[in-house]
Amino acid sequence: MVVITGTRHSGTLFLSSTLQTAGLTTVSRKKVLAGATPPPGSMVAVPIPKLPKVSDRARHVVGLVRPWRSWAGVMTEEEPQPEIPHEVSWWFSNYALVCELMRTKSRFILLSHDNLLSRPEPSMRRVLEFLGRAEAFESCLLLPAVAPSMPPFVSRALSREEQDVLDSFWKVVHADAPMTRRTFQRMSVLQETLRRRYPQAGGVAPMPANELQTKVPA
Repeated sequence: MVVITGTRHSGTLFLSSTLQTAGLTTVSRKKVLAGATPPPGSMVAVPIPKLPKVSDRARHVVGLVRPWRSWAGVMTEEEPQPEIPHEVSWWFSNYALVCELMRTKSRFILLSHDNLLSRPEPSMRRVLEFLGRAEAFESCLLLPAVAPSMPPFVSRALSREEQDVLDSFWKVVHADAPMTRRTFQRMSVLQETLRRRYPQAGGVAPMPANELQTKVPA
């Protein structure tokens, strides 16, 4: 089973639809979350909070990440006055995603939302090679490349130093680069800081450094 996950507006529907043209079949999220075992060649899209229920049953997990300023800008248009600042919600969601991917035994990659839109061919080749289905690229129907939208957004909830941690994580994802322990440790320090600042958000506890696996995004 292939699991596609990410926040809202991160490209999960776009990726799932494209993978369908490459021969993967979509299965019911409700049934998978209830414990059903889907047939080989199946995929399911689940939100990040539900990922722990399916990650250990997945053969592959693809996590999509949209840049935080872009995501927060889109969310601000939908919800101008959130209880938790949108950039903080983005952080809590994506930190939880990384922790779960580090914990699970499944293979995984993190995929840049912007690369998927602006560089669909190399992005889909990377995904299909990761899934062991490189030959399916020839049947894959790709949409024309488009420039990702960047709604204006200025963070008032995070300091410059805190924004730098978000930027560092995004750069790792966007460059398809391995995540170093130093980067993850900086992320964990910020996670603890923001959990204290926004206890009502229910952010996951930081993963101890000694539990960090050697698994890194491909």
